[in-house]
Amino acid sequence: MTAVLRARDGIPRFARRARSGEPATIVAYGTSMTQFGRYLARLPAVLEAVSGNARIRLVNRGFRGYFTFAGAFRVADAVLPEAPDLVLLEFAHNDVEADALAAIAPALDGIIAQVRAAHPDCEFAFVYLAAPGAAAAGPTPAMRIHEAVADYYGYPSFDLATLSEALVSAGAAGWSAGELPALTWDGVHHSDAAAELIGAPFAAAFAELLRASPGPPVAPKPVRERSLAQTARVPVAVLTKAGPWANGRPPNHDTRNCDAYDEAAAEPLVLQSAFRLWFEGRQVYLWAMGDGLLEVAVGGIAERFNVEVRSGSEWSFHTISPRLAHGKHLLDAVALRLPLVLGDLFIVGRVSAGTEAPGVVK
Repeated sequence: MTAVLRARDGIPRFARRARSGEPATIVAYGTSMTQFGRYLARLPAVLEAVSGNARIRLVNRGFRGYFTFAGAFRVADAVLPEAPDLVLLEFAHNDVEADALAAIAPALDGIIAQVRAAHPDCEFAFVYLAAPGAAAAGPTPAMRIHEAVADYYGYPSFDLATLSEALVSAGAAGWSAGELPALTWDGVHHSDAAAELIGAPFAAAFAELLRASPGPPVAPKPVRERSLAQTARVPVAVLTKAGPWANGRPPNHDTRNCDAYDEAAAEPLVLQSAFRLWFEGRQVYLWAMGDGLLEVAVGGIAERFNVEVRSGSEWSFHTISPRLAHGKHLLDAVALRLPLVLGDLFIVGRVSAGTEAPGVVK
């Protein structure tokens, strides 16, 4: 195997479909590094060339600011509708903070469980990228956790983070614009040059993986941790119940650092503006920005909880409920300090009847 690829048990089901000329779908699911897609740029042509199959579809589902834990909450709308035969998971780049690192393994289990429940024959591979210099001394903490999960399931992995560092150390590229071809245009996101410098080796390693996956598929390993096997996402904008709210695109829409909402965010205009959620599950999280304060009450629990937002014009991710016993809960949130702009709620569980939000009750 090349230094980029660890094949493990391979992707025999996908490889068979590719070689036989059957339609096949790859979903690349990850961060803004996937969304901008430079490392994926050479893959379609190489796949068609090595397999002779022009019916392999590559679907890009990258989200700005997402990390592995957040990825577990968008499987239902971002991945499952595409009926994937293979999912490439690229979230290690953004798994930096301690909380994000601790959540990697259960989040990967949750993503895998959700996809398998809908598409049992789907296979997976992990793709590793990292911020400039982060993998210079070896795999990042996030990469090591992903590798442990990959070892358990037997999933292949592609190490583009170490490849990037090797290009820079060998003088073949630089991280930013200068005399050498630059891997990034802003110090983080891949430049057009990276399509060849990183995308070509990735595509070649993927072709190698197809060749290394000739045998019959092995029985999939059972999912170890199922706490994130059911998740839901709902925008606060459809949950408002008291006070005036502004709903729409916030001022930073064109430059937002996170995909914290799809269409419209919600901004409480006066103190005591409130929203309400009925859900079945055990915890709720929130994307928000501003310099404000929410007070949260959960039915049946006497203590009320304060959620402080101090991220200014940047989106930030917040735990908005305590960890609860699994069951049906009513969550009420009231604005105590402004300004606040609220995006999506992420629910460990599901939205339940009683929430007056058309199209989100499942």
